[in-house]
Amino acid sequence: MFVSGYLAFRKKMQSSYLYKRFASLVVPFAIWLVIYSVFYNFNKIMHGQFGSVISFVKEGLLFPDHGGLWFLWVLFLIEIFHVFAQSTTHKYLILAGISVGLYLTSLVKVPIYFGLLFVRWHLFFFAMGLAFREYGFLNKISYKSILLMLPFLVVSESSWSRMGSNTFGFHLSSVTQSVYNLANSYLVATLSIVLFFKIATTIKRSNTYVVWLSENTLAVYAIHGMILILVVGELKEILQESILMTCLTFITTVLISIGMIRIIQINPGCRRFLFGKQPPKLPSRASPGTVG
Repeated sequence: MFVSGYLAFRKKMQSSYLYKRFASLVVPFAIWLVIYSVFYNFNKIMHGQFGSVISFVKEGLLFPDHGGLWFLWVLFLIEIFHVFAQSTTHKYLILAGISVGLYLTSLVKVPIYFGLLFVRWHLFFFAMGLAFREYGFLNKISYKSILLMLPFLVVSESSWSRMGSNTFGFHLSSVTQSVYNLANSYLVATLSIVLFFKIATTIKRSNTYVVWLSENTLAVYAIHGMILILVVGELKEILQESILMTCLTFITTVLISIGMIRIIQINPGCRRFLFGKQPPKLPSRASPGTVG
């Protein structure tokens, strides 16, 4: 979300901006939701249980993380808030207020659906990306500052877990523990983003194939889950659980996914509707001057 916010910054928002984001985010999300609903309920469909497809789609709309490419829908919701905030004179205060407001819903036990639960977490990092691009914060952060961040990142990372941060023996009330968990989660993510983004923008060398994979991450992510299920099912008939099976599964899944992406990219319409954009084709050889 940080990178999305970084790339989304514009001094002046065009009227067609949100429409383009709808086409590149919501359309692929909806199409893959239907594809997943058929794939994961194929056996039920074969037995005439067509309602399972509708149930899967309904659940994917209420809880986008149950439907596959949830981050596309969440990013679009964030973009709506972004466009609204951009039209005001206090953009970052508006975005902060939306995020805080969504967190306050948990205090009054108000359930939130349609991906808003994820918006309240990711909106901060989107806004962070906007601010870094708008004010050039990355260039203002020296390498000495990065070195000073490292001890804090190590301590924060070592205490963090998905289930709650380690308090190092201190006993906290349930409310204080919740606040600490949330604050430490933001700290770990923020310091990690700054560190790795600073490193990434410093490295000047690139590889053509690594660049291609990075530009097609969404496509690989969308396809590989289904391929993985099919590959594992076939390999289990041949091999037992082992390192060899893991390696073969990884290699086979990646190669089949890339092959399918290449085939899909032949058709501009499929490329547009399934992946939301027109990625560059994988070159047959490295371009002149490209470091291999």
